[in-house]
Amino acid sequence: MRTIIINCKFSLLLFVVYLTTAGFSGCNWFGTSPENGKLKLVWKTKLYTSESGQVTGRFPNVLYNNKIYITMAQVAEYETKLVGLDIQTGKQLWEWKDFFLEKEEGDFRSAVQFENKIVFAWGGRHYCINAETGKTVWRNKVNTSTSFIMSAIGNKYLFNAVSFNSVLGIYTSALYMGNIETGQIEEIYRPDQEKTLISPTPFITSSGEILISMVEGKRLGKEWPSEIQHFIVLFNLTKNKVIYSKEIESPQLLGAGFRAPVVNDGKVYTDIGKGIVCCDLETGTQLWSKSFNGDFLFSNFIVNDGFLYTNCENGYRYKLDANTGFVKWQELNTGTCTPIFMMNGVLYYIGGGDGKLYAVDAASGSIIWKESAPMDKNQGFSSVTPTGANGRIYCCDHFYAYCFEAAR
Repeated sequence: MRTIIINCKFSLLLFVVYLTTAGFSGCNWFGTSPENGKLKLVWKTKLYTSESGQVTGRFPNVLYNNKIYITMAQVAEYETKLVGLDIQTGKQLWEWKDFFLEKEEGDFRSAVQFENKIVFAWGGRHYCINAETGKTVWRNKVNTSTSFIMSAIGNKYLFNAVSFNSVLGIYTSALYMGNIETGQIEEIYRPDQEKTLISPTPFITSSGEILISMVEGKRLGKEWPSEIQHFIVLFNLTKNKVIYSKEIESPQLLGAGFRAPVVNDGKVYTDIGKGIVCCDLETGTQLWSKSFNGDFLFSNFIVNDGFLYTNCENGYRYKLDANTGFVKWQELNTGTCTPIFMMNGVLYYIGGGDGKLYAVDAASGSIIWKESAPMDKNQGFSSVTPTGANGRIYCCDHFYAYCFEAAR
């Protein structure tokens, strides 16, 4: 099973995005005739009806069962909702706004799926909706500060959360597991008190055991900022035991991962500060590390078919050999970009410096096209990672949801 984790960070308002909805009256069908340079528009749907609405949300772009495109929409200040659109026509199928808060700002940055259910959470508020109907399956409140990153394995979802220990007078973190079907939540792992847990990546071994790869950080000084010693940890959930916890030798830098590590082909990858580290998954032994003159706070990275692709905050995009860290190509990029979505050998992302949708050839690093948002040329596309399937790409600007023909 492949777990898709959608990653963000909470520090820049530039990356705040609230999406808004309208009914079928806001949807326009255009076939596949070119509308904007090389970008071929299939449909567009206006995401709100009021004058005050504007798409500026953080909820990830979600595709369900190759039928429904799900995103978040804002109709007024602090009034948000989810909307499900038919991926063939852009027609609105349903809307959902069963929040605990009357004025919900919609600060949900991750979502996980199991069958027809989608779970998302923020600030201790957990929700599960039916992707087919847009109806609430369950909703829960928990007494912990839920991480904005979640991962899933089967019908379980995992997240780390911080809580205050009134006896010790300190904040502690722990790993929790929820049941996507019922909403029941339980604590499954707690690191040492002086360590902070970073989001987990679960996977199943050939023998059927569930293992969880994660990174822990230990602050070496009392005041922030101070250096952080990072540890790569492998936890056997089936046997409830830590397999290893090893110091990451280099880089020992400021900054910590806000994302779950990437597990691929017997290796585990994580970014720390201005570096990317690769360790052996079975033993935790560090295999290589690569330092950059920029970090990966927003771009993150993906690993595919033996290569690692990333947009770095230093203004370049990279392709690395995933086994050695050797740079295969390095190309000038634009500003702070979104994470990458890859399909059919093409890398798609939104350029933070220009708000354009990029299509980049993964083999060479060359730009196939970079295009402005057809209806929002001033602000450009919203800073939520594009998604796609079956030769089509889905994303939003600050007013409309779009479906485009893919570059390949």
